[in-house]
Amino acid sequence: MPRHVLAWTLWWIACWWTFLLLTGDWNRIEWIGAACVATVAATLAELLRTLGGLDLRLRTERLLRLPSALLQVPVDFWRLVLALPRRTPGTYVARAPDANAVGAEAETIVIAGFSPNAYVVDLEPDAVLLHDLVPARDSERPA
Repeated sequence: MPRHVLAWTLWWIACWWTFLLLTGDWNRIEWIGAACVATVAATLAELLRTLGGLDLRLRTERLLRLPSALLQVPVDFWRLVLALPRRTPGTYVARAPDANAVGAEAETIVIAGFSPNAYVVDLEPDAVLLHDLVPARDSERPA
């Protein structure tokens, strides 16, 4: 039972802060709304995890790539600004998925999607389809 309470509490805290971050407002009404949404979301997450047998843990090896993905954002932004006068169309690129991407599809899409230059269009077990606005392999990581 303590494990369920701890998991529910962590989900509740994460959902509460996410709600407030997304609304961009800090007042009593938003706190109440965040508490209501966090309660429903944490309950559903814990039910799905317990009854559905879903593994909802974040994998640390994927999260370790988050800083490099965030540092790539300004680089890609300037890459796109410099490419604006040329107006070249983007290209689709298929890459072999990272060995760590197996079983972590959502994390791959979210983290690789931070880049404004290359974003994940489709994720299959044997290939990751990306759209590159300006071809650059460093923009595609960690896909």
